[in-house]
Amino acid sequence: MEKVWRSHPFDTLESHNYSSIWNWTRKLKQSLDEENFNIAMVVAWKAWDNRNRAMKDEEVIKSCDLVSWCRHFLAAYKSAQICPNSRMRDIHPSVWKPPPSNVVKLNFDVAFPNGESFFSVGMVARDSYGSCLGWKVTRIQGNLQPVEGEALAALKTISMAKSMGLTNIILEGDCLQVINECLNIGESFDSCSFNFVKRQGNL
Repeated sequence: MEKVWRSHPFDTLESHNYSSIWNWTRKLKQSLDEENFNIAMVVAWKAWDNRNRAMKDEEVIKSCDLVSWCRHFLAAYKSAQICPNSRMRDIHPSVWKPPPSNVVKLNFDVAFPNGESFFSVGMVARDSYGSCLGWKVTRIQGNLQPVEGEALAALKTISMAKSMGLTNIILEGDCLQVINECLNIGESFDSCSFNFVKRQGNL
């Protein structure tokens, strides 16, 4: 590895005993342009990865090939990135929006605590002012797949809407598969729609 640290782009650094990796990185940042600094960071990361693999007797990249591998890795990463486009917009919302007047929006979600044999279903009903009209959290014993839990949460939310006497509702959750499956449900309501919203907006 000594040859790696003495080769480009690290050869721009003066021989010095740096007190911390942070000081070493900061000096690199000051000495290199963005392209070479990025390569240096990938090399440092892969050298650490090589060290850990070697300790486990796993296959590693030869020191003489390390910089070349890192250059190709960085190029592949950059080619996979999507260029920003101001004309692109999210198809699905990421923030909660109030329903129209005289309509109640019900958001639902499910949580699976790690290592537990139960999951929790939560739901909340709000009007066009964002005021809470009712909410409920239910703990259910058993282990389900996430999409199954979301489906059960949707069903319990519809049941809550019926028990509240609501007739104009919007059901909103962050599992697109469940929302798509629910589109044929709701015939007992005068008005009923199902929205998919990203997790940040499913409040």
